Amino acid sequence: MTAKRPEISLDRGASNRRSIGRIMNGIKAGFASVIALLLAAAFLVVVFPAPEAPPAPEAPQTIGAYYVGHPRIFINGDAEFSGANATTGISTGSGTASDPYMIQGWLIDMSMDYGIKVWSTEKHFVIRGCYITNSMYAAISFYDVHNGSIVDCVSYNNDYGGIYISLSKDVTLSNTSVVENRHEGLCVGGCSGVSISNVNCSGNDDENLLISGSSTCTVLSSNFSGKSIGVHLSSSVSCTLTSNSFFGTGLFMSGANLDHWNTHFIGLTNRVNGKLLVYTKNSTGGMAPAGSEQVILANCSGTIIENMTLSNTSAGITLGFCSGISMTNNTLSDIPRGIDVFSSVNNTISNNTISRSGEYGVLLDSSIGNLLQNNTMASSGIVMAGSDLDYWATHLIDASNTVNGRAVRYYKNATGITVPAGAAQVILVNCTEMTVMDQNLTRTCIGIQVAYSSNNTLRNNNCSSESEWGIGLWFSDNNTLADNACCLIKNYPYYYYGDDYGIILQYSDNNTLTGNNCSDNGYLGLNIADSCGNAISYNFLSHNNRNGVLIQTHSDNNTLWNNTFYHNSGGSESYSINHIQAADGGANNRWNSSDGYGNWWSDWQGRDFDSDGIQDAPYNISAGYPDVKDYFPLSNVPAAPMIPEFSDIMVPVIGLALIMLVFRSARARKE
Repeated sequence: MTAKRPEISLDRGASNRRSIGRIMNGIKAGFASVIALLLAAAFLVVVFPAPEAPPAPEAPQTIGAYYVGHPRIFINGDAEFSGANATTGISTGSGTASDPYMIQGWLIDMSMDYGIKVWSTEKHFVIRGCYITNSMYAAISFYDVHNGSIVDCVSYNNDYGGIYISLSKDVTLSNTSVVENRHEGLCVGGCSGVSISNVNCSGNDDENLLISGSSTCTVLSSNFSGKSIGVHLSSSVSCTLTSNSFFGTGLFMSGANLDHWNTHFIGLTNRVNGKLLVYTKNSTGGMAPAGSEQVILANCSGTIIENMTLSNTSAGITLGFCSGISMTNNTLSDIPRGIDVFSSVNNTISNNTISRSGEYGVLLDSSIGNLLQNNTMASSGIVMAGSDLDYWATHLIDASNTVNGRAVRYYKNATGITVPAGAAQVILVNCTEMTVMDQNLTRTCIGIQVAYSSNNTLRNNNCSSESEWGIGLWFSDNNTLADNACCLIKNYPYYYYGDDYGIILQYSDNNTLTGNNCSDNGYLGLNIADSCGNAISYNFLSHNNRNGVLIQTHSDNNTLWNNTFYHNSGGSESYSINHIQAADGGANNRWNSSDGYGNWWSDWQGRDFDSDGIQDAPYNISAGYPDVKDYFPLSNVPAAPMIPEFSDIMVPVIGLALIMLVFRSARARKE
């Protein structure tokens, strides 16, 4: 196989994937100097007062006479605060630093852009007492702003986030509610010196507060609630969290460098569900204190975390750049990310009970030599990530680990084995000529993971329901995926933008995918990322929330033919540029076979005027990408070829799918 070693990660800022890309577009922030302090007397036994009962999350302020309707406000540069070019809605006075400017008391409803947008300013100003709702984008956006403040405002139900602050410095946000916005609630990217206090963030679809690529930010006395992450410190340094309360959520930390983990100041005054949020850095030995609801260790060694009961938070136990940590006899439930191990070596995870983890029970990301033994997981499982073989092939994971009462099967450096029946999860690392067949791999985070492996066969496996992904290939070439069911992949509602794929190929070339059913998934049926030369035929892709197939950039020379696309991307029987069933951002991908057979599209029928089985006009897949078409779209649903190994289970699965297709088409015509 060709050697390929780019960075990949399951970091959920992996907002590094979503949110940073949206707010910074790859611009790197300049970090301030890192002030590193060793935590003295870490994990000493401390007597803590009984926690106060958690207050109810604050509801958005009722719209009343206090607010006056106003259109959106856009300020581009200091000159637009006053003078001939001044933007309306701004008054002079009481923004301090010689009393500059105020934006106050406005109701901005149903803006087709941002509610209030401020770019490239250094004058002091305050946005006070504004209520912004139903905007197409974020309620408030700061870009390259110095000395701006947001006070006593409400951001409610905006389409692309609540408040975005990017590439800015010395911004303050206080006494503000950011509630039920799609995407992030508050997003701070590439900033320094941002101060957030007495803020209520609840019910936002992605992170309630994302601080990404930033330094010296402060979060004080704020409330975070809902299913999404409370606060995510992503690739940031020297941030301070004090006296914050988390309800049904918590703190998540990620980053590729040590200083993204061990330079923060997070004291024991923060609470999760009224209990301790424990963050310890640069420590050796010790034991995590009883009464904790969340534990984060950064650059620690030899610490013991045992007999904990953790529930209803964003992440249970998180390690970053740690070694020799023992995590035993802990119970974690209703936590989307149970145990996270980032860039850590030789840790022990044993005898833990992990249930109802929306994303994963245990994540081993860019880590080496960890022991997993006798862990009992339900609706959960194990996920690996990393761009080096050692991050996958050095762990010790035996069949004593179970998901839903069945064994996890982890194979490394193996050849020619058929995985025994009754597996709960299958992980193949550096394997060849392995067979995974007739397995029922449901209600786990990823049914089958294949990494650095070639010439394996995955056939007739059921990898459906309550999963993160059905089947995933990483750095793996020349494998065959046939007649697998990867349906109903719909993750816990912890993210509005789910990463719910039936099948994903990442850095994987020349694989064959045929006869697979990737339907009713929360995001994509098939995701092809940085993968080339794959042959994709006779697959059934129906009712996926977004594309049936997404081919991303750097994915070239793939061939797709005789696949069935039915009502993906919210489509119907009529073609719409807003509901195209597939997307192709690669180069030289072919949406038909060399002998002139394309794919069947539910929204491209009735055009075969010469009745030759091929529609007389090509199907346009462009949608913003270079000109991409299926030049030979089919008039009839393609029948899967007869394969000797075609299973007794997949025949009724495909048959039922075809019956549903015919029934839905007939009902649509009748209506």
